[in-house]
Amino acid sequence: MLYLVAGFITSLPLWPNYAFGLEGLYSADRGLGIVDWGLDLVPLEHLELITMFKRASQFLNSLMLKDVLKGMSITGHYLFKRKITIQYPEEKTPLSPRFRGLHALRRYPNGEERCIACKLCEAVCPALAISIESDQREDGTRRTTRYDIDLTKCIFCGYCEEACPVDAIVETNIFEYFGDKRGDLYFTKEMLLAVGDEYEKQIAANREADAPYR
Repeated sequence: MLYLVAGFITSLPLWPNYAFGLEGLYSADRGLGIVDWGLDLVPLEHLELITMFKRASQFLNSLMLKDVLKGMSITGHYLFKRKITIQYPEEKTPLSPRFRGLHALRRYPNGEERCIACKLCEAVCPALAISIESDQREDGTRRTTRYDIDLTKCIFCGYCEEACPVDAIVETNIFEYFGDKRGDLYFTKEMLLAVGDEYEKQIAANREADAPYR
């Protein structure tokens, strides 16, 4: 006795002694005249009757719009519940101190830029979004002459922030920014320093809040 996995066809001859049936494992041995529905044995002559009932049930369900009524009942269930929608931009959800948004370059309190051009952030960036050029100053220290971030490539993973030994490059809580063209999302050193200068208090507060967990 052979068992064939059924598909969608109600009765499709395979060769003289075997046939496909609907939903289940069938033994279509015509000598035995039985159909094996997994665990129960159903007489082969009842197969058409079972198929007819299933099709009738599907037709009635579609005719009575069962799926539509079920969807409407779910909608009605939530209609009178407390709303979770906020009226953005007037209302905003709270952000974690670890939120990774727009990048910024920070300065020390005396105004000196923090970045020492070690290029660890450039090396660790998986999206190759950071480009750095550096030069040595007269006092022997090294600083960047170019620090660019292409935000169209950036995946905001935070690796640059984690790799920085002097906490120079950070990701702020700013997520409301846009560009009319590709160049608007290409941030240079001057642009990154300007963001850092404007939001330094917020950046410092977020770093302080997150310090116990680092």
